[in-house]
Amino acid sequence: MPRLTNTHYRYRHASLMTVWRRWPDLFRLLSPQQQRDLHRYYRPTDALPALKLIAHRRRLDEHEPSLGARAGKAFMVLHRGLEQICAHYSEDDILHGTAVKHYVANRLAKPGSGVSAVLRPEPDLGKLTQALHRLAEAESVAPDTDSDQPLARM
Repeated sequence: MPRLTNTHYRYRHASLMTVWRRWPDLFRLLSPQQQRDLHRYYRPTDALPALKLIAHRRRLDEHEPSLGARAGKAFMVLHRGLEQICAHYSEDDILHGTAVKHYVANRLAKPGSGVSAVLRPEPDLGKLTQALHRLAEAESVAPDTDSDQPLARM
């Protein structure tokens, strides 16, 4: 397999940034581990200057040599998905995102595909804060079922 050049790596990074921003549902075609590998290697959520991006890649290639191959395989799954979408759907459906949603739903409807999710590389602190606030509110309203009182005997 030919080695990935820095130019192709930067191209893949830019392509994945576009996919992540416009059609994040496409990532549902990947397993959670494949998504983590892709995010760690290509960093599609970060608009990094070319030199920082290449330095990031070099560090990963040095410390975890197999990550590039795993992320490359995940990239190819998304690439083939986009090729299929472009071949079978109209430009309007692609631009509006309906083609991606339909394609992914059809692919995941196959037997044995299970549940899928889109993983975020970093926690959404706003959503996490909202969830904790809701949990605190629910705890303050709910009756205390864990009291120190012994249970009444029957």
